[in-house]
Amino acid sequence: MFKREKTLKLQLRINRADLFIRQSKDERINSKVAFFIIFPIHHFDLGHTFDLDKQKKKNMKKNKIIYWVLTGLVGVVFGMSAFGKLTSNPEAVKMAGEFGIDAHTYFLIGVVEVVSLLLFILPRTGIIGTVLLSAYMGGAIATHVQHGVPVLAPCIILTFILLVAVYRFPELSQRLFGNKNI
Repeated sequence: MFKREKTLKLQLRINRADLFIRQSKDERINSKVAFFIIFPIHHFDLGHTFDLDKQKKKNMKKNKIIYWVLTGLVGVVFGMSAFGKLTSNPEAVKMAGEFGIDAHTYFLIGVVEVVSLLLFILPRTGIIGTVLLSAYMGGAIATHVQHGVPVLAPCIILTFILLVAVYRFPELSQRLFGNKNI
């Protein structure tokens, strides 16, 4: 058998194995017998399979580290901001007073910021958190524009949030840009 044919057969078997892994637990229990009929052990070229698995695990680990580092950076930025609001930092309250925001409202903004941040950090609610943090930063940009303050910092933070969200949630890039794989 030619090397190309072996590679194609191996790829077909790997694709079938990926489909098997994506099945729910109940489907897997019912199809275990079918799995061993479809994938006889002697058909696998074990050296290539393990190399592919190592590379796949290495890439998954790298992607997971990047995922959590980016999420942590957003968390630090908004966590520090919320901490200043919740502890009623005198300098921050004074600056908010210049924008026409009293101390109680400033505290409530801090609560909203913490809730949005928690929703962003949790993977299941990350998209909702992205929308809330983006809206929050949109409000910050509008307030800055209204009072004639430079808007560069809120714009950079908003852009960073959106870039992190596109990295964290591939379905966003598929919907926004029509890309299959980013």
